[in-house]
Amino acid sequence: MGIPEMRRTVVATLVAVFALTGTAQAATVPVQSLTPPFRVNNSSVTKTPDGVHFGVYADAGRTSGTLVYDGANGTTFGSLTALGYTYNYNTSDNRPVGAPYLRVFLDSNGDGVADADVIFDATLCTKVTPPENTDNVVDVTTQTVRYDDDGCDAGGIQLPFAAVQAAHAKEIIVGILVTQGNAGGLDASAFLRNLTVNGDTFAFNVPPANGQPGAPGTTPTAPAPTAGATCAGDTVRTLRAPRRKGEKFLSVNAAFLTPAGFRSLKTSGRKVTLDLRGKAEGNYNVRLISRYTRSGKVHRHTTWRHFSVACA
Repeated sequence: MGIPEMRRTVVATLVAVFALTGTAQAATVPVQSLTPPFRVNNSSVTKTPDGVHFGVYADAGRTSGTLVYDGANGTTFGSLTALGYTYNYNTSDNRPVGAPYLRVFLDSNGDGVADADVIFDATLCTKVTPPENTDNVVDVTTQTVRYDDDGCDAGGIQLPFAAVQAAHAKEIIVGILVTQGNAGGLDASAFLRNLTVNGDTFAFNVPPANGQPGAPGTTPTAPAPTAGATCAGDTVRTLRAPRRKGEKFLSVNAAFLTPAGFRSLKTSGRKVTLDLRGKAEGNYNVRLISRYTRSGKVHRHTTWRHFSVACA
């Protein structure tokens, strides 16, 4: 005998409620503009009714865009109870490395500067091909991640998120980032539909405030420069070679990539100085080659850091 319509509706509702109680619940927070706690690293990342849009990047091996969430800054990595995102991407050459990746930047010594990061790479170092032109839903806490190995240079070791979180639980979060680019793919673009952090799911696929595109940064768009005006960076950034457990740091060689090749940066101990003053708008990809010793053997560890000069 069939269930009466009203009863069927009640049963279905109860099933939905019980399904929710079995998983971590998150409040949906509509995001109409990219203002704090959100910011972007350049004007290629914008708010649209379909989500946060990245690109188009003619060559996403050389350029990129990043959305940064600062709302968890100052808390420990161990305090993250939920972490995930939904994305949709496209490349003209069908390169899976064009998929947006998520990183949690961590500070291990309390100086407020990221020493390492935990990265979820949907390709697992090019071993998996996430589908293009479809919404990919990722619960990062159930996936495998890498610690301080963005480019798979340290062997591409994938570990369960829970294991990495337990090992680095006391390290301080200094940013949660979603990035497309600096990996590969031609004519790459992407939409970030939402981002879940702890008890909140931030929904980006909602109409912008007042029906207009949201500001591409933390402040309203500034007036266009007057004729003949130039736009340049005005900051000096301090980076640090990562600490590695059980290993003694020896030295670091640092350089940033330019169209003409690598240009060396000033170093002092673990510190590296990146002077962006006067630099033109664009991406500045920094390579750190650090030397360590353990058990009498010297080995190298390569780390990449990505910065941008963005003009309103």
